Amino acid sequence: RLCLPRGVDLAVCALDSLDYITNPEDCKEAIRRVWKALNPGGIFIFDVNTPEKLRAMDGQVFLDETEDTYCVWRTEYHRGLCTYYMDLFRRRGDGAWRRSAEVHRQRAYSVEELTAWLAAAGFGDVRVYGDMRMRRPRADEQRVYISCVRK
Repeated sequence: RLCLPRGVDLAVCALDSLDYITNPEDCKEAIRRVWKALNPGGIFIFDVNTPEKLRAMDGQVFLDETEDTYCVWRTEYHRGLCTYYMDLFRRRGDGAWRRSAEVHRQRAYSVEELTAWLAAAGFGDVRVYGDMRMRRPRADEQRVYISCVRK
């Protein structure tokens, strides 16, 4: 739904945001809308989890806790979708714990898919970097960063 009143020179999409667009056609449309929002020569930078990372998370259980919060989640990976089932516990003022639940889903997009969609939208000078490194990603990379320029 991105629609800006005037063009911008830079768009940054961080923290797996494109992964959360689980329908490939919607992801393509998001990329097209970023292209429209950028001025010619504008730069688009984003990161995604790799399919290898999301696939490896299948069946894993994770835990994070502080004095006032406790979060446990498990993951399932099926046909390109990674689903996180999260249980969140927060300490109330009276010392009791309040429980809530969330479900998160991420689509595993390949670098090849994303770069093809970027080119189709009109982006050029597409560059792919490894996780927090200014180099090409390795085969076992957990996250990749992509930058491109509106032609």
